[in-house]
Amino acid sequence: MNGVSYIGATQWLASIKAPKNLIAIMPVDTDSDYFEGWTYQGGAFQLGFILRWVLMGLAPDTLLKTP
Repeated sequence: MNGVSYIGATQWLASIKAPKNLIAIMPVDTDSDYFEGWTYQGGAFQLGFILRWVLMGLAPDTLLKTP
C-alpha cells in the first residue's frame, strides 16, 4: 500500500490487523498518532487545523484569496 495524508493513515490502521496479503506499506506525509501532535495537542482538539483542512478541500480559492 502507498499513499499520502489520509490514505497514508489508513495504511497504519490496516497494518495493525496484519492481513496475510499485506506485504509492505509506504505512508507519506501522514502521522501514526492522531491524538498527539496533529489533530490534538496535549489532549486538546485542534479545531483550527481541521477547519483549514476542510476549507482547503471544499473552497481552496476562497481560502487562498488575500485581502
